[in-house]
Amino acid sequence: MTAPEIRCAIALSSCTFPPAQWDKRFARAMGEIAVGDPGRDLTERQRLWIFKLTVRYRRQINKSVVHLAKGKLKEIENADQLTGS
Repeated sequence: MTAPEIRCAIALSSCTFPPAQWDKRFARAMGEIAVGDPGRDLTERQRLWIFKLTVRYRRQINKSVVHLAKGKLKEIENADQLTGS
């Protein structure tokens, strides 16, 4: 995981979520990875969803982390446009 991914994962793991949501399970799993095995590589989809969920739950997360996630999402979108995905 990169430093921005770790920051977002840790921030997400402290959010409150509606019961029985995929978001909650994913955030908790990514938080455990960020703390327990930060050297682990994430898939492109995991990377994308960490940043998407950080923006979705932005009211519960520090503004600097949300700003970081928005920037990373733009980078991912621009890379997808360049590759035609």
